[in-house]
Amino acid sequence: MTLHSNHHHLYPLSAMGNCVSSPSKDDNDLLLKKRDARARKRTKSIETKIRADERRRGNEIKILLLGAGGSGKSTVLKVMRLLHHVPFTESEISDYRALMYRNLIEGLHLLLDLCDELEIELDPSILPIAESLSSIPHTPGYEGNDFSPLFPQEVKGDALAIWSDPGLQEVWKRSREVAVPENLPYLMANIDRFWEPDYVPSESDILHARSKTTGISETAFQVRDHKYLFVDVGGQKSERRKWLHCFDGVDAILFVVNLAGYDEVLEEDRDANQTRDALLLFQSIVSNPLFLSKTFLLFLNKTDLFDQKVASGLSPITPTFSDYPSEDEGDVLKARAFFQRKFLRLAKTRDSGVAGPPLIGSRGSNSNGMIYSHFSTAVDKSGMRVIMMAVQEVMVRQLIAEMGLLS
Repeated sequence: MTLHSNHHHLYPLSAMGNCVSSPSKDDNDLLLKKRDARARKRTKSIETKIRADERRRGNEIKILLLGAGGSGKSTVLKVMRLLHHVPFTESEISDYRALMYRNLIEGLHLLLDLCDELEIELDPSILPIAESLSSIPHTPGYEGNDFSPLFPQEVKGDALAIWSDPGLQEVWKRSREVAVPENLPYLMANIDRFWEPDYVPSESDILHARSKTTGISETAFQVRDHKYLFVDVGGQKSERRKWLHCFDGVDAILFVVNLAGYDEVLEEDRDANQTRDALLLFQSIVSNPLFLSKTFLLFLNKTDLFDQKVASGLSPITPTFSDYPSEDEGDVLKARAFFQRKFLRLAKTRDSGVAGPPLIGSRGSNSNGMIYSHFSTAVDKSGMRVIMMAVQEVMVRQLIAEMGLLS
């Protein structure tokens, strides 16, 4: 960005003719006094605002929520709303109802597109249904002034028929190649509920709903004497340029990783591996000079899906990460520890609090901020409750220490 400065040229008054006389010394002194008075007034106003902000910030903890698209960071925010009894509005509930339909149709569309790409054939009897389903819009219809979305009954029947096809199930096993959202099995298992006339999304539905975060949003929670302000920004590559605007006044960074993404591609870049992208992104954030003294909360998320993958033996780690010992394939705990070490090694100059429930870390002797890592499943409300209680304890202790009340 180019900065333009305005140069004010001063000319000798004598050169401007006799129509303007030179100001006297008294006049100059008066002008200087007025200018100084205005400057003091501005300074006092700024100092007053700073003190007020410090008083406000004394009980406010600002946490920046970062992570790649699909990491589950927005789900973390949703479960925190549920844990702290911040209700969803009627408009949000209506949006989530429509979102369940959209997620389901988009997921099936992606699988049908992948059939051609992978040259996997569907049962001939399914082809007319597949063609019909492919032409259905992602957004449900609305009737008159009733803004409750209408779910066509024929769509439900077509979706069930398509999902049960062996060819499509084979495609689903390879869905990581095009980043199909992992909530599709959940949606299909609950499809009957979604089509009920009085359907209202449950807490579980809301946590499983998937939508891209765009722009910047703030959500506040009051926990006893402290206000937690979470700032959520989009994780897709196109959204990351906006992150810089959120860095000011941050107390901690909550970085969320899709642990199950070790064999998956990015939705916006099918040539990029999700976990490798997350490692590069984490390295760029954790080494940023602005954050060297800040606390990092590293959530290795979606451990339920990760554990299933590793234990099944159908998604080995070594093809993507050759440094993973082949003899450890299938060992969930060793696989977890392998990826945890990869992330923590990127913060060599920091102290690391590596923890299981509860989240505990010991502060080192240097001035750099601590890193606390935890394995999480954001859709598991009870498990997230334990984690967030520990996070709150860590952040309050940090706040007290910064105020000089804790050594």
